[in-house]
Amino acid sequence: MTLRWSKYRGPGEVKFDNEKPEVEKIKGPDGTIGFSGKAATTVNFSEPGQYVLHVVANDYSGEGGGGFQCCWTNGQVKVSVEPRAR
Repeated sequence: MTLRWSKYRGPGEVKFDNEKPEVEKIKGPDGTIGFSGKAATTVNFSEPGQYVLHVVANDYSGEGGGGFQCCWTNGQVKVSVEPRAR
């Protein structure tokens, strides 16, 4: 499973500490390895405003697997960045 974050819309620059964070793996009771669905990254915004971040989640048939063919989905996250208090 892979994730890839990017800026979709917003007034300033967006920098992800890791635009492709690792998805946490878990070991099932039968010893098989799966994914918990948990991943994290930190994002920095160059200026205040309304942003939309885009994430693509892809299973092994996509990036790192056999190609971008089968099982993937998109998500959008709205973020409101306020000016820093002085």
